[in-house]
Amino acid sequence: MACILDIALPGLDGTEICRRMRADGDWTPVIFLTARDDEVDRILGLELGGDDYVTKPFSPRELVTRVKALLRRAAGPPEIDRVRTLGPLTLDQSRRTAAVHHQPLTLTATEFDLLAHLLGRPGRGSRGRSCSPRSGATRRTPGPVPSMCMSPRSARNSATRRA
Repeated sequence: MACILDIALPGLDGTEICRRMRADGDWTPVIFLTARDDEVDRILGLELGGDDYVTKPFSPRELVTRVKALLRRAAGPPEIDRVRTLGPLTLDQSRRTAAVHHQPLTLTATEFDLLAHLLGRPGRGSRGRSCSPRSGATRRTPGPVPSMCMSPRSARNSATRRA
């Protein structure tokens, strides 16, 4: 998500909106769109937390390209280059390896993909098809593996069994 703000908005101008966003800890990428072309205005917009500054008249294609570039930078490196860690679990996407407490796990392709999907969504659950395996792989990981993806019904049943 990115925010495109016109500096000359009625009531509250775009630079003030950006300043307030940053003060509230909101680091959504911001592109200022304005008719003001002075160097001082551009510098002020960037110093107040803007990520880019486009002056009118502008090419819609250029604006779309700038938004795409900004979102690409904000997303960080491509997922395949990331090593993800959550507590004792480490997942290396480029090598397709996983470990718990530095002990390698043996996972099927489907299990690895599911684990990568869940680690890419920290703090958020997954429902329905996003948790369904796409292949018929049946080989299991040795040892106990906590359930990380449950339907609302199985979560209720699991909570009831624990009580």
